[in-house]
Amino acid sequence: MQKYVRFCVSCVVGSLTFPHQLGNQDKLRELEGIPELLSLFFFEANNPFLREWAIVAVRNVCEGNSENQQVISAIESTPKEVVNSDDLHMYGMEVVVDPTTGKLKVKNKQTSAKSQ
Repeated sequence: MQKYVRFCVSCVVGSLTFPHQLGNQDKLRELEGIPELLSLFFFEANNPFLREWAIVAVRNVCEGNSENQQVISAIESTPKEVVNSDDLHMYGMEVVVDPTTGKLKVKNKQTSAKSQ
C-alpha cells in the first residue's frame, strides 16, 4: 500500500492543477510542494508510472505560471551538495560547489584541503 502513496500524490497534484484550477498552482508553491514534486522523477521498478505522472504534474503546475517556473529554475541551477565518487577519490580529485557562482568544479583534493 505505501509504495503507491507517491504515485497517488503525483496523480492528485497533476489533476488538481490541470489547467489553472482554483489557484492550486499557487497554493502548491506557497506550501513549498514543488521540490517534493520534483523528487518524484526517479524511476522506481515497482512504480513504473510514477515518473510519467510527475511529468504531467510539473507541466500542469508550470503552465501559465511564471512564478512556479522561476522556482523550478532556481532549484535546478543551485546544487545543494555533491556526492563524490570513489573513482574521483582514487585519482585525488573531488567535486565541490563554488560558493560564489553555485556551479560545480572539479579540484585536486590537496588544493581543496589547503583552501579550507
